[in-house]
Amino acid sequence: MSVGKYKTNVEPYLDLIKSMRIDGHTEEQIHKYLDIGHSAWNNYKIAHVELVEALKMSKIGLVSKLEQTLFQKALAGNPTLLIFALKNLAPKKWADRKVIDPSGFSEFFSSMKDFENNVGK
Repeated sequence: MSVGKYKTNVEPYLDLIKSMRIDGHTEEQIHKYLDIGHSAWNNYKIAHVELVEALKMSKIGLVSKLEQTLFQKALAGNPTLLIFALKNLAPKKWADRKVIDPSGFSEFFSSMKDFENNVGK
């Protein structure tokens, strides 16, 4: 792995990398654009904290941008996005599956045993 390629093809473009990631580009698209191979890219992420931080911060920016878009579209009345947002923001109330309290089963089985015992009498 050549340090020179990091110094020439990555380090000067950390702001561009952040911007591309926020705009939704994948890491693969970014390293190909910078003419960096997959293995070298992964090695650079291990060796250069500033690259990892740029990717991490830009991912946070991307998620924030997507959340804002989701929120705006949900407020505009998109029913699918409204359902999605509610299921994620209030899962106890809006989740598809409800958690069943197992304590109710012991009461049920107890009453069934009582019933069985009384049927034969």
